[in-house]
Amino acid sequence: MSTLNGKFSLTKGNGQNRYPHQSRLMSLVSVLALCSLTGCGLIDSLTTDDTIDTESPVDTCDALDAGLSDGCRAGLTFMQSFVSEDNFETFGFSSLPGADELSFATPVQVHYIHLDELTDHNISLDPESLLNGGNEWWFVVEHNGTPTSMVGMHKMSAGWEVTQMGMAGHIQSIEALRREHATSTDRDHSEYFLIEVPAMYLSFVAHYTDNGDLALTNVYDHSHYEFNAAQIGSADDFVEALVELAQMHESAAIDF
Repeated sequence: MSTLNGKFSLTKGNGQNRYPHQSRLMSLVSVLALCSLTGCGLIDSLTTDDTIDTESPVDTCDALDAGLSDGCRAGLTFMQSFVSEDNFETFGFSSLPGADELSFATPVQVHYIHLDELTDHNISLDPESLLNGGNEWWFVVEHNGTPTSMVGMHKMSAGWEVTQMGMAGHIQSIEALRREHATSTDRDHSEYFLIEVPAMYLSFVAHYTDNGDLALTNVYDHSHYEFNAAQIGSADDFVEALVELAQMHESAAIDF
């Protein structure tokens, strides 16, 4: 199989420094709890007292293109409705942010790769054939200019739906990697998107090279199979490794 910087090991063992699923679970639990109040249906308008003032962040939503600005405002409305003095830490804030403390970074588009599709994938095919989704965007919330939290929004035919919220540690890791790579390559932040492989606890910041090839940057250290944080490789090489891992997992040769 292919190797990326000599760092693939297909041995069974207990993973360390894996995907920070606890922070994601916290965010999902929070959103599910809030959905019990709203149903998490399509967002039209939500208002409440004693919560975040959104006058300033709306300006950063308006700076996006027309399609994304609607999702940004919908996500902001959702955050406004639920982040309060009682729960701001749940969503990654060190204090309840005021209007002049919030802004939004460039949102990141999210794709998913499913384990069952990896198991059956023919590595001679384009790795992009594995990508699912593309209608979900994570809006990166900055607190005093620092990436802090996020609102995940899914584009529906009739509007935008909240998928998740918070995930402070995860979005901070993703945004730090995106900013570092964009700075070193002089690329715009909008050229990057996210690929999540939930069953393997893997996240990749993806972009297209000048030659049009898809390149992936691994977000976290995974000693389970020796993926390094910030490890860069072609999508072909990463997918070849992931397919072998998925097939070995199916045969009980390794655990995730």
